[in-house]
Amino acid sequence: MGDKQKEYPVEFKREAVRLIETSGKTAVQIARELGVSDSVLYHWRKILAEKESKLFLVKVIKLRLKKNSVGCDRRMNDCGWKGIS
Repeated sequence: MGDKQKEYPVEFKREAVRLIETSGKTAVQIARELGVSDSVLYHWRKILAEKESKLFLVKVIKLRLKKNSVGCDRRMNDCGWKGIS
């Protein structure tokens, strides 16, 4: 029978990754202190970085869409709106 993997709360994972970045300790030291493997800790860091990167990209896209939308409202003809004749 396989061992069931322990589930950790998202906040625990974020705090563990934050410790890698701010504590001055190595990821291996932090992993040992937290009772997780260093490979798990590296995986959490990778996943968190990917999520933050995607979130940043979504914010940039939304900002650009909003900016373009405001521009279209001001210059209706520039956006292909001819108005009603």
